[in-house]
Amino acid sequence: MLKEGGKLYLHDVVFSFDIHNFQEAVEKSILTANDPKMKQSMLNYISEEFSTMDWAMEKIIQQAGFDISCKEYKSDFFATYLCSKK
Repeated sequence: MLKEGGKLYLHDVVFSFDIHNFQEAVEKSILTANDPKMKQSMLNYISEEFSTMDWAMEKIIQQAGFDISCKEYKSDFFATYLCSKK
């Protein structure tokens, strides 16, 4: 519903690690969490939610009619996109 040139800002859980290293990436991320509640929250999220990979999210954004102006991946689990409507 954005007009041409309109901006979309998206920040969400998006996996940016190599899918072949899923187990290692999850374990590494959980080990770096200092708070036990955060560790449990991460375990629950990964086991119950359906997040997507970075390459799939980028394709979805582009097929929805946006150009990705800026993207940032953090900790293999979070992504931020700034997009412009074509």
